[in-house]
Amino acid sequence: MIKELINYFQYYEKQREIEEKKRSLNKLLNNSGLSLPQFFNIEKLISDVKDFNKVKEKILRVIEIRNQLNEMRIEDPNEISLSLKKAEKTRQQRIAKYLQNIINRRILEKYKEGPSVRRVIVKLSKAFSKSKRAYKTFDRLRKDPDNFLTIMDFIPVWIMELDDASRILPLKPGIFDYVIFDESSQCNIAYGLPAMYRAKKAIFVGDSEQMRDDSIRFKSNKALNELAKKYQIPEELQIKPFKEPVQSILDIAESRGFERIVLRNHYRSPKELIGFSNKYFYKPKGKELIVLNTNYLPYKNTNCVMIIHNVKVDENKEFSDKINVSEAEAILKFFRELKSDKRYQNKSIGILSFFNRQADYLRDIFEKAGYKEEKDNYKIGIIEGIQGDEKDIIIYSFVIWRPDQKNRYIPLAGEGGDIMGAVINKGRVNVAFSRARLQTHCFVSMPIEEIPNGIWIKKYLEYVRDNGKIDFVSERLKPFDSKFEEEFYRFIRANLPSKEYLIQNQVESCGFRIDFVITNVRTGRRIAVECDGPTHFKDEIEEECGIYIEDDIKRQQILEAAGWEFYRIKYSDWIDKNFNRKIILEDIIKMLS
Repeated sequence: MIKELINYFQYYEKQREIEEKKRSLNKLLNNSGLSLPQFFNIEKLISDVKDFNKVKEKILRVIEIRNQLNEMRIEDPNEISLSLKKAEKTRQQRIAKYLQNIINRRILEKYKEGPSVRRVIVKLSKAFSKSKRAYKTFDRLRKDPDNFLTIMDFIPVWIMELDDASRILPLKPGIFDYVIFDESSQCNIAYGLPAMYRAKKAIFVGDSEQMRDDSIRFKSNKALNELAKKYQIPEELQIKPFKEPVQSILDIAESRGFERIVLRNHYRSPKELIGFSNKYFYKPKGKELIVLNTNYLPYKNTNCVMIIHNVKVDENKEFSDKINVSEAEAILKFFRELKSDKRYQNKSIGILSFFNRQADYLRDIFEKAGYKEEKDNYKIGIIEGIQGDEKDIIIYSFVIWRPDQKNRYIPLAGEGGDIMGAVINKGRVNVAFSRARLQTHCFVSMPIEEIPNGIWIKKYLEYVRDNGKIDFVSERLKPFDSKFEEEFYRFIRANLPSKEYLIQNQVESCGFRIDFVITNVRTGRRIAVECDGPTHFKDEIEEECGIYIEDDIKRQQILEAAGWEFYRIKYSDWIDKNFNRKIILEDIIKMLS
């Protein structure tokens, strides 16, 4: 009996010990964030691991890193982005300074080599300080190529016009490694060959759909037919062009089958502004432009970036078919209106016409009104001479106000005609209607329907009428991707005045979708807002540090190159009870002001 009692008490003592151990174990498990089944799974995994000590060290290291990260001050991702931009700008300035130092050091080293080098450098410095004497100095230097090679040894890159290259550079083969022709579609063979002779390799940069060189004239098919008839040339011996003529060194390079790289990304303007050129000049040739610019500034409350202004002509004022006084006066009045609007204070303005006489008349009335091109940031000109140029706002004066004036336009912007004329007109029109970055304004003195067919301006005005409105701006909301986005929209809509701010979601740009675009209607500024949930990060640690997945970083870089400014909100901040959401509101208002 006593033995059984002893066994009984020992059994319950052991049971209490087991329960105490269980409670202690559960407490340890709770502190570790594990359940009992998870613990047994880990125990099983440990039994399968050969070197448990290494695993244990890695686990302890992860815990240590987590503790260090919790102690660190986590920066706002928007501040990090801003700091990176500043760092990039500083880096570029340092690189420029570094290159300048290299050049200065090379000049100094050469200067120390001897009196002959010093003499050349002194001559150069005097020539550059007195431009009128520069040509004479270079003429003397050019007579002895060795002198010029001395200069090239410490100034390896020369930027100049082709006339200057032929006058200044010695006519010696291969003195440069490369010659790069910019706007090579406008460079004819006679100008290009001497520069090519002076280099070992040539690179041609140009757009075959823009203006060509027109200093070399080709006979039209009509003229060739008259010559054949006059001199009784048989049909089989007649030579007639049936394709576009070779007019530039770019044409030669293409016909010779040089290696070609097509640059299709378009950064200058949004799709509405470049759409006419894309439709009629690039897409038909299989070179459709990929538009990466979404920087919009709509005109007033029209939600349009292309506007037609109808002008009522006062026939008593008109005195020439190449001058439209009524249009010129309307443009001057409109220019005053733009300059009085704060949104256009720093915007550049181009005023273009196809007629020299109209451009001269516009310059005259602007100067009489007290405006100066450099001071007031505008330029008046004709289409020839603006290739490669661009302005924020382009204003067109089309002059024509009677159907019988069509013949004035055919030589300048006719759709048909012989091969030579058609090519030049297409290039001229493409250049004319692709200069604007933000807005175009067309001043027209007759209804579009009454403008005769056969001139490009009718097609352009029809395009402006049908495509001037920004098509991505819509008040209607699209389905939200997450509860986070829905909550953010309700918050921002409740705190921003609806008349001053336009809020859109799921906006497409450059092949991507942006969570929200918020636009200040008054200033025209807009930003992209991203609601960053867990899918934007690899894990919780990187989310805490604001380290985004690589694809998201590349996406933002592409969109920033297209003109977007980003503001990012982390979900972990949004749900944090201690986070003041009014900071988001203040930041957005500040960015849009």
